Amino acid sequence: MGSFNVKQKLGFLIFFAILMLVVVGGSGLVGAKRIESALNVMSEEKLPTANTLSNIRTSMATLHSLCLEASLWREKKYAQKYFKNISRRIPAIDKELTTAVAEYEKIKLSEEEAKAWEAFKGTYTNWYTYSTRTAKVIEQLAAIEDNGSNTEEAMAKQAELFDDYDMSVTPWGVVEPALQKALLTLVETNLKSGAEAIEAGKNASRTSTATMLAIFALATAVLIVLGI
Repeated sequence: MGSFNVKQKLGFLIFFAILMLVVVGGSGLVGAKRIESALNVMSEEKLPTANTLSNIRTSMATLHSLCLEASLWREKKYAQKYFKNISRRIPAIDKELTTAVAEYEKIKLSEEEAKAWEAFKGTYTNWYTYSTRTAKVIEQLAAIEDNGSNTEEAMAKQAELFDDYDMSVTPWGVVEPALQKALLTLVETNLKSGAEAIEAGKNASRTSTATMLAIFALATAVLIVLGI
């Protein structure tokens, strides 16, 4: 290296500088692509998944509590206005739930998430069946003639329908804990998958930074050897 004249050193320096630019640029591009990929996973997959799961969870809780509200008027006369109010609100909540479930079906899932989703669906199918049956009974309660809703005949019909209501609500309540457990597992797998995507982005950033620092260190060493 000591026998290099100024012209040779300058030529080598230019070549080395160009090489460093190419390597640094390539390393930065690869790192940026990896970070971008991790961010895309978070924004396009994990965040929508988490939002949809939140919608499913909220809609299920609202639908369940709304249907249970009907039991407050079990032995009350002139209760049809309350049953009608509940019955009018159920379709909108039901649509929100079924829409969220359909949206989740279309989301790209990891293998672990897909497995948790299948387990959830198995319990959800039974849960939703009881939900539909209960909503149907409430609809029938709302249909009892208002003008005669305080008569013995009307109250007997109301009591009969509440027997059907109990036949739906009771097994619905039995299924609920299993569904919540399956939903919790689903949420946990989503969080885990999201954390892995974040960690992948961090690793890509660290790798890119370390590579560029190593290249700059090498460049400095070469310049020292060249005596520049």
